[in-house]
Amino acid sequence: MPTLKDITGAWHTGGTDTGLLVKATGTDLAFGDVGAANPTTATGTLPAVVGWAADRGSQGVTATGPGAAQGTPAAPTWI
Repeated sequence: MPTLKDITGAWHTGGTDTGLLVKATGTDLAFGDVGAANPTTATGTLPAVVGWAADRGSQGVTATGPGAAQGTPAAPTWI
């Protein structure tokens, strides 16, 4: 399974991480657009956010910010 760093790195390379921040609860880990002023932030346990980022569902992931009005958004395509 790819790591969260692999997936978010692919987002960055493709330019699809703009305004999107991913945080793993219970850690200091943050990936994506860490410099965004008002990002959409997807948060959950590390296994949950890796699954969400890999397009394996959003169970255990919550989102806040401008892109979260309809709930947890779909993760950007990374492959």
